Amino acid sequence: YTFTEWNVGNFIRFDANPNYTLGQPKIGTLLIRFFGDDETYVNSLIAGEISIATFFDWSYAPRIEEAGITVQAIPSGYNEGWVFNTGENGHPALDDVNVRKAVALSFDKLAITEDLFYGATYPGSSFWEATPFANPDLEGYGYDPEMAAQLLDEAGWVDSNSDGTRDQDGVELVLRFVTNTRPIRAETIGPIVQQQLGEVGILVELVSYPSDQYFGGYAENGPIATGQYDIAEWSSAPGSFPDPDVRAFRCDEIPTPDNPSGSNWSFYCDQALTDLFIEQQQETDRDTRIALFHEIDQMIYDAAIWISIWFDADSWAVAANLSADVNGVSPFWDVQNWDISG
Repeated sequence: YTFTEWNVGNFIRFDANPNYTLGQPKIGTLLIRFFGDDETYVNSLIAGEISIATFFDWSYAPRIEEAGITVQAIPSGYNEGWVFNTGENGHPALDDVNVRKAVALSFDKLAITEDLFYGATYPGSSFWEATPFANPDLEGYGYDPEMAAQLLDEAGWVDSNSDGTRDQDGVELVLRFVTNTRPIRAETIGPIVQQQLGEVGILVELVSYPSDQYFGGYAENGPIATGQYDIAEWSSAPGSFPDPDVRAFRCDEIPTPDNPSGSNWSFYCDQALTDLFIEQQQETDRDTRIALFHEIDQMIYDAAIWISIWFDADSWAVAANLSADVNGVSPFWDVQNWDISG
């Protein structure tokens, strides 16, 4: 397609390129329209004014499907997850893997996906969810407050002073849950985390920052990069998705004054895990690389340093009269073969 018009605030127009190397596209003109709010966007889709839509709120999915329009959850590489701070600025309880597991088991992730996303997505088990690199034998950390309480008891975190918060050696189990100011995290998820972890004796302090500050690097004194948190939540993806390579779990990526660009904001170091990440980078056989990632995935899961909260797929809706194959890497990759009827 060739760019032919940009009507600022309304649409961008592309017309079929008759000289395209793979043949002339079947649809003569594409209009990419802009909408100021989801309600207008979805109403236009249902009314047949547009044929394909993406990035609408999942709460609209039932209405869209009732109109006979197919709703799809398309993998984007992103997964909403918790990162635990195992560094020197984190709570000492989080040095214990069983405490990290207990925290994960204290939060009802399935209820979140059912209530907020209408079951359109789900709590995952892998940083590489819904790809061949995800270990198929893993099951996500479910909601089991009784097991969480047992793990905390066994780890020596008990409420010795009857104030409602577990403690050990005079240290209260008070965790900072830190997010950006995006409403779904700061205003919806945060209070639920505070309530549910409180039910097992973990006091949660809620802290949020504007995104530019929240995601600031070590040199910018970003709160996550400098370890000013205990649990942090955001959506992550491999930097070169669909390639699975990630550096954020490696020892050599821990940020320091000498390594301010480091991306390992959990400050967790397992040299064996780092070695596997380096090995997969150098591996050219796909099946061998997949096997290495399954091993990596198992180690991350067992260490409970990153916990999937939900599989963060993109929302797409395709009208019944449109034949279009989309994906989360490059939605228009096959656009020359899209076709519309009626």
